[in-house]
Amino acid sequence: MGLLDRTGKGSFALLALGLGVLVSGCMRQTIEPASDATLTPRDRKLLANPPYAKPTIPEPYQRHIVDYHRKEGPGTIVVDPDARDAEAAAARRLMRLRMQGLIDQMQAGVTRLVEREVTLREIEAGLIDFPALASGRQIWLCWRLGEGDIEWWHELDEGFAGRRRLTDLT
Repeated sequence: MGLLDRTGKGSFALLALGLGVLVSGCMRQTIEPASDATLTPRDRKLLANPPYAKPTIPEPYQRHIVDYHRKEGPGTIVVDPDARDAEAAAARRLMRLRMQGLIDQMQAGVTRLVEREVTLREIEAGLIDFPALASGRQIWLCWRLGEGDIEWWHELDEGFAGRRRLTDLT
C-alpha cells in the first residue's frame, strides 16, 4: 500500500507539472487593446472627461508658490551666508548664544517650580498656584508677580477669577 501511495503522489505531481507547463504558455501572450466599437456614447463621454483628471484640493492643503529671496537654489546647503562679513557673523553667533542662555534659564526656572510642586499658570503675569490643605480640604494658594505675601487662595476647580483672601478661608 505504501508503494501505491507514493506512486499516486508522484502521478499527481507529474500531472500538476504538466498542467503548469500548459498554462504557462498562455501567459506569454500579450493582451490586445479593446476595440472602441463596443463603447457606448456615455462610455466615450466619461473617458473623454474622467472625474479624476481634475482633482479639487481644498485651499489649506494646496501648495503655494513662494518667492525664494536667496541667490542659492532650493536644496542648496549654505554653511555660513555671511562668511564675507565676519563681524556680522560674530554678532549673530553672540545673539544666538544669548538667546540660548535665556531659554536655558527659563527652562531651569520652570523645572525648579515643578520640583516644588508649584504650577505655573501664566508666565507673562508671573501667576503661580501651589497645593495646600485648609481644614482638611485641598485648595490652591495663589500668588502673582508684584504681590508681597501669599494672601490669596481658590478652589481646585476655580481659576484666578475665583480668588479669595486667605482671611476669608474657613
